[in-house]
Order: sequence, then C-alpha cells, then structure tokens
Amino acid sequence: MNRFSEATVEKLLCSDPFACNCGRQHSTAPMQIVRLGSRVLEDLPDTIRKYGIKNPLLIADHNTWTAAGQQCMQLLKDAGIDARLHVLPFERPEPDEAA
Repeated sequence: MNRFSEATVEKLLCSDPFACNCGRQHSTAPMQIVRLGSRVLEDLPDTIRKYGIKNPLLIADHNTWTAAGQQCMQLLKDAGIDARLHVLPFERPEPDEAA
C-alpha cells in the first residue's frame, strides 16, 4: 500500500498491519460488524445489544453528527442505552500520513 488515505475499505477494515509510504506500519482496530443498507440506524439499538456492547461510544465529525449522529444518540437514549459521544473538534477531518 502506498498511502493510507488511498486504502480500500477492505484494507482499512482488516486489522493486519500494513506498510505505508510514510515509513510507518498502520493498523486499525478489528471490526466485529459493518452494516450497510436500509434500516441500519433504526436497528442500531438491537445491534448494540446483539453484540453485548455495554458502553457504546459514538465518534463523529460535524458532518456525520448532523447527517446521522443526533439520530443515533436519540435512538440509543430512547432504547435505554447510555452512550457516550465525542464530536471531533474540527470541521473537516483529513487523513494524513502523520496520523
């Protein structure tokens, strides 16, 4: 892989370390589930319970918070799930080779 910012989704979801042209090894946290499709937001509380997640943490930037983050937090609250939230403190996160 040449640039982390150009990695495929498959590569980013794989927890195996990979070499980057910045000279470092990068890896991501192993994923238990990735869901795409309809009703993903509405099914979030059930998915959280299915995987036994006790203290979910929602991480969003300003765009994703507006697009779906508020709805996710409300769905979790309505379902009695106490989720924590962290909104990244910059308008537009950019991947870079120093990350």
